[in-house]
Amino acid sequence: LKALKYKLKHWSYSQTLGDIFLEFIPVLKNYEQYLTNFEQSDRLLKETRKTNKSFDQMITKAESDPRCRKLDIASFLIMPVQRIPRYELLLTSYLKKTKEDHPDHKHLTDALNKIKNVARNINDSRLETHNAKRMLKIQ
Repeated sequence: LKALKYKLKHWSYSQTLGDIFLEFIPVLKNYEQYLTNFEQSDRLLKETRKTNKSFDQMITKAESDPRCRKLDIASFLIMPVQRIPRYELLLTSYLKKTKEDHPDHKHLTDALNKIKNVARNINDSRLETHNAKRMLKIQ
């Protein structure tokens, strides 16, 4: 965020943003475990809220905090799930508007390819986990 703010403050035609994405894309790989288990966690949260009234009351109280900006817990938990597709859309859009001879074109292309690769790996991991759970049910 600091690098982005600096670049925006000192903006010029030759300024680049793709390099910022390239720096933090490796961190997005950490989302894999969260995203792989998201559906199961979401089901568990809903089930626990139905069966455990004190837990439900605690969550409801937390959701009423003004810092939550009237968003419920599900809205916060889904944010990491939406982040990678949003980055992919943003980079695709930005790349379409960037001329091929612009210094950022290569950075953006590389960043988009890496984001797509992260998304593909996460989807593969989710599918693998889903299939493993199905196999366990069959046994």
